[in-house]
Amino acid sequence: MSRLEDIAKRNRGAARWSLRSNFAFGLRSIFLLVILAGLIFTKWALPPKDTRPGINIVDPKARPPSPDGIYLMRRPSAPSTQPPVRP
Repeated sequence: MSRLEDIAKRNRGAARWSLRSNFAFGLRSIFLLVILAGLIFTKWALPPKDTRPGINIVDPKARPPSPDGIYLMRRPSAPSTQPPVRP
């Protein structure tokens, strides 16, 4: 017998799809989807809050938000003649 005939004979009796393997694959897929959804829609993926003393002294909300995302420590002495650059 040739090699291809041996392979065909061996594969003739094997079931291509079995309920047990499909069920196990489905359970693994659902488990991974639940974990992925939990990472996306909850705070699971965020690092833990740093509770060391002295780390969070500066309040990040102390500065008012800038409309174009640029923070200046003080106002410029003269207004700019160039239009703002938007990315």
